[in-house]
Amino acid sequence: MIAMASAILFITSCGDGSVMMPVSEVCRNPERSRVRVRGYLRLPISQELVVREPVRAEEQRLIIVEKSNGTGAFVSTTALTTNSAEPNRIGSLPISYTYDDLHIFTDSGRQVSADEVVNVTGEVMKTEVRCVLKVTKIEAL
Repeated sequence: MIAMASAILFITSCGDGSVMMPVSEVCRNPERSRVRVRGYLRLPISQELVVREPVRAEEQRLIIVEKSNGTGAFVSTTALTTNSAEPNRIGSLPISYTYDDLHIFTDSGRQVSADEVVNVTGEVMKTEVRCVLKVTKIEAL
C-alpha cells in the first residue's frame, strides 16, 4: 500500500517535470532544476534583500515558508507581477504596502491570500551567495 501511494505521489508530482520536495531541500538541487514545494507565499520581512539583489520591474521578491505562522524552513522566490489578475502571478504592490496588499493568483485564476497553503512550482536559480526559486506555477490546495 505504501509503495502504491509513493508511486501515485511520484506520478502526480512529475507530470510537468518538477519534483515535489520539502522547502528545506530546494537549494540542494542543481541550477535550473524544476521543483515543487508546498507552503505559504509571504512578503520578505526585510527590504535589504530587494535592495541588495534587485529584480526586474515586473517581478516581486517573496519567500515561501513551511508553516502558516511563518516558522520552519523558507526559500527566497521571485514571481511575476500583474495589474490584471493573470494566472501564476502576484498582484502589483503599491509603493507603500502592507501584508494585506499581497494578492496571489493561482494557475486556475483563483485569488488566494498569503494565509492559504499553495503548491509552488519553479526553477532553482543560484548565484555564488544566493538560491532563489523562480515561480512558474502556483496551485491552490
